Amino acid sequence: MSAFFKCLLGPKLFRIYKTPTNAGCVYQANAIERNADNLAKWLKFVYSISYYTSPVLMIMLYRRGYFSKDGLRTLGQVFGALLIFYMGAISLRGLGRVTNSQYKQFLHHLELAKTNWSPTTRKLLAGYDFEFFGWPSEFGWKNVEGDGSKPRSYVEAAKRTDRITSSLVKLPSQLLGYLAMHSFGRRLIYPGAVSLLQAVMAPALDQGRTKLVEELGGRRAKLKCRRGNDIDTMFVDRRNQEGFPDGDTLVITCEGNAGFYEVGCMVTPLDSGYSVLGWNHPGFWGSTGEPTPEQETSAADIVMQYALHRLNFKPESIVIFAWSIGGFPASWLAMNYPDVKALVRDRREYESAVLLCSGFCFVEPATLDFTSRFCSVPHQSNKDWLSNHRVEYYQQLKISHRGTLLAVLI
Repeated sequence: MSAFFKCLLGPKLFRIYKTPTNAGCVYQANAIERNADNLAKWLKFVYSISYYTSPVLMIMLYRRGYFSKDGLRTLGQVFGALLIFYMGAISLRGLGRVTNSQYKQFLHHLELAKTNWSPTTRKLLAGYDFEFFGWPSEFGWKNVEGDGSKPRSYVEAAKRTDRITSSLVKLPSQLLGYLAMHSFGRRLIYPGAVSLLQAVMAPALDQGRTKLVEELGGRRAKLKCRRGNDIDTMFVDRRNQEGFPDGDTLVITCEGNAGFYEVGCMVTPLDSGYSVLGWNHPGFWGSTGEPTPEQETSAADIVMQYALHRLNFKPESIVIFAWSIGGFPASWLAMNYPDVKALVRDRREYESAVLLCSGFCFVEPATLDFTSRFCSVPHQSNKDWLSNHRVEYYQQLKISHRGTLLAVLI
């Protein structure tokens, strides 16, 4: 019974990676697990569609009288039946895993890594690709010495000097902007955090992660940041390797609003022969949380600490390379770690209010102005601040081939 519950609650296994003694293969689930997992995924898909269309769905249910006593009873029966189907699918999936020797071996290695984390158990666990929530945390603020209490710098928001009457007049627009940003607005700015998009991109992400691990020797790790989020990272080490004279330079990549390190801008510094550390925004694939300004900077901070304290790179050997909206956490890192070698911001985002105006031309400008303050895109460029702190700064570079990137970093 204990083995059944461990299989029931265990992470989904995707692939067994190639090793010198193993050819590598996609995990072969048996018929019970495969059919039960498909049913569970279908029910989760229905839930996601219902969640994102809930405003329209609620109006339709109200007009058809489902908010009456009898209507609510009918809705309760439907939800109850779906819940029973989902729990049944999860139970059957656990039963299928118990009878699968590949999954039982994976679960054994996972339990060994959780109870006795060591280079040996980590190597065993690194031979599998599975749901990231099951991966043990390797590095966090408890592992940081010296910089744990270091004060962080932030760009202060412009002070508003509106009078009371003017503030009252703007209150409806401010309320509308707050609701817009905390409902659909953030998902439009960071579509990579939407579960539907992640489901569509899952095959490409799996393929990209497999290439990074099997062909490039990538090392995946889970980092625990200050705000409690788990950050999904991938490190490709080219130090002391033949054919990579620039391997001693580490490039930390910051992806765009729909980018993942599996299929994002990591490829540019990798093709140029550098060591590379990629990470996913909070809420993107294996990373937990939401891409708010506070959580973005917290995630970027622990990634930098990981590079300094665990990977043992010096600040003057680190380059921060950002694509699009990734320029926000990249600029924040340069502000707080001014000794880094360079900051490269490729195709940075425009001011968030301009982005919002292009998509919501029918909304009052006052509403857009207030709404833009909830985006994790800085209102003002940090170019002046960075130039005063000896950080090499590049704005809107078009990096398309190896020669261009080398010219920037040398």
